[in-house]
Amino acid sequence: MGALLAALAAVVFQAYGAASVFAENSDRYQEYQVKAAFLYKISSFVEWPQSFLPDSQSPLVLGVLGKNPFGEELDSLHEKKVGNRVIIIKKFPNFKALEKCHILFIGESEKDSLQKILNNLESQPVLTVGDMKGFSQAGGILNFFIEENKVRFEINPAAAERQGLKIRSQLLKLAKIVRSN
Repeated sequence: MGALLAALAAVVFQAYGAASVFAENSDRYQEYQVKAAFLYKISSFVEWPQSFLPDSQSPLVLGVLGKNPFGEELDSLHEKKVGNRVIIIKKFPNFKALEKCHILFIGESEKDSLQKILNNLESQPVLTVGDMKGFSQAGGILNFFIEENKVRFEINPAAAERQGLKIRSQLLKLAKIVRSN
């Protein structure tokens, strides 16, 4: 198991380094290619409660709430595997249409409703992800940001714990750690 985690950490390190190559082009499409790759890799470092993923074959649902900034890039993850789990991509135009998912990217179009969305998801084991200023401080778990022309991410471990998720230390070491306001 330790060797597996070390190998996964190496893959994330490689993707993290690749992020600078894509971000330097300042092409929004390439930025979201990198973010999609991160979403795929990050899912290997998060543990959901057994009740939310009942068996090792249960699909991992990755949802996008609001306007989809990934374009078709996220669709390339549909039916890819993370361990034994197949990734299913679902898109939700608004919070009322939201269904069960394990990872939820909350688009910038939902910024005005962000606190309401996070409050409604707080007791559910959903890895909330965004890429807007103040996302993690507001209670979101993982937030992408650009620093020195590189895609980086911050994690709010307290928010993950409140939602019943365990984030492995290998991933936390790569992140900027933030706290809720």
